[in-house]
Amino acid sequence: LLNGTHLMAAIGALALTLRATRSAGASSLKKAVNTALSALALPPTFEIDLQPRRGGGDDPLVDGVPCLVDRSGGDEVEYLFAPNAGEPAAPIAKIASGGELSRVSLALEEALSDASEGRTLIFDEIDAGLGGRAGETLGRSLRRISAQHQVLCVTHLPQVAAQADIHLRVSKREVDGRTLTQVQRLTDEERVVELAAMLAGEGAGSGATAAANELLANARRGR
Repeated sequence: LLNGTHLMAAIGALALTLRATRSAGASSLKKAVNTALSALALPPTFEIDLQPRRGGGDDPLVDGVPCLVDRSGGDEVEYLFAPNAGEPAAPIAKIASGGELSRVSLALEEALSDASEGRTLIFDEIDAGLGGRAGETLGRSLRRISAQHQVLCVTHLPQVAAQADIHLRVSKREVDGRTLTQVQRLTDEERVVELAAMLAGEGAGSGATAAANELLANARRGR
C-alpha cells in the first residue's frame, strides 16, 4: 500500500505520462484536421490548446505544478480556430459560424473516423458559402465518413447531394391554412430531375439533365 505522499506522487507521474501521450496525439490530430480543412475550403488554422488544470497545494504535482487530477488526467483541452486571416485563434464554439462549425466538425470526424464507433452524424448549413468545386470535395468527405457512420446532411448543392446513397427531398406546402413539411425518398429517375433543378432551376432543360447524370456517374465512379 502507498501512503498519502507516495500516492500523490504516483498520481502526478501517471498524469504526466498521460499529458505526454495526449500532446503527441494532439499534434497528429491537428495535422490531419488541417489537411481536411484545406480540402473543405477553410483555412488550416485548427489548434489544440493543452493546459494544466491548476489546483491548490494539496493536489498532485504534475511536472512541478499542482493540478486537479481525475480519471481524464490533469489537463484542460480546448479546440481553437481562426477563420479570418490576421485574427488570433479562439475557441471554436465562440468564433465559428454555423457552416464553419459544421465543416470543422466534419474535418474532425474524418480525422477520427477510423478510431470512432459507428453513430449518426447530422450536418446542416455545411455547404454555406461553397461553390461547386469545393462542394464536390465536401460531398466526397461526407461519403468517406459514411463508411463508419450514418450521415444525414441538409444541402442545397447538387455536388453534395449527388454523393449520397439516398436522396430525400424536403418540401413545404399549405393545407387548410397550415404549413406541412413533406419528406420524399426519390427514385433514380426523380433524383436526376431534382439534381437538374438544383443546377438550373425548375423546368431545367436537357443540358442540366445531362449535367445531373454526369454528377451521379462521377459519384458512383468514386465509390
